[in-house]
Amino acid sequence: MLNPKKGITMKHCGLLTRLTVLLSLVLLMFPRKAFAYLDPGTGSYILQLVLAALFGASFAVRIYFKNVKSFIGRIFSKKKKIDN
Repeated sequence: MLNPKKGITMKHCGLLTRLTVLLSLVLLMFPRKAFAYLDPGTGSYILQLVLAALFGASFAVRIYFKNVKSFIGRIFSKKKKIDN
């Protein structure tokens, strides 16, 4: 039983994750008929989404890598001062 003072513990998160995955697999095993129509513009829209995700991820990695590189450079470029 959940204690309202403690909140959700990691044990409960793992159980919730397993339950969600199991439910998703059961729902995927028994699909229903879908009367759906994909028009010709859908393919180009999906292509745009994939390209935008790739470009966004590459931009984020480039910015993150630049920050890490400058941080490491600042750490190792400092010279220790010797008091005389």
